[in-house]
Amino acid sequence: MLNAYFKGSLYQDLSYCKRNVIKHAQQEKRENPSHKIHIEKDSFLYPSLSDEAYVNSFHHQAIKDLAPHFKVVAKAPDGIIEAIEHESLPIYAVQFHPEALSHKYGEMQDIFNVFIKKCEVK
Repeated sequence: MLNAYFKGSLYQDLSYCKRNVIKHAQQEKRENPSHKIHIEKDSFLYPSLSDEAYVNSFHHQAIKDLAPHFKVVAKAPDGIIEAIEHESLPIYAVQFHPEALSHKYGEMQDIFNVFIKKCEVK
């Protein structure tokens, strides 16, 4: 939704997307990861998750064409974009659900800690 608002486009249904090699319709419980993502080193996620992480996945839509002034900061092995951030504004987004993983995987709680830190008034 964020990407579409800023004039990007979406794959409306990943089950029809030719790029969707892995299943994004997770069969496991929400608190279990289903696939790996690769994280860019200069991203808001990198301090918490390093360069790879396992995430859950409950989305049937995904970013197709990235909105102007955003950059991709995490992708799944099939090329599906899993996280973005704005180049100059404090706008960050993930396609997975760290809140469901945080009680089992401390690094997912770290994502919330980074988010809270970014929200602090200076």
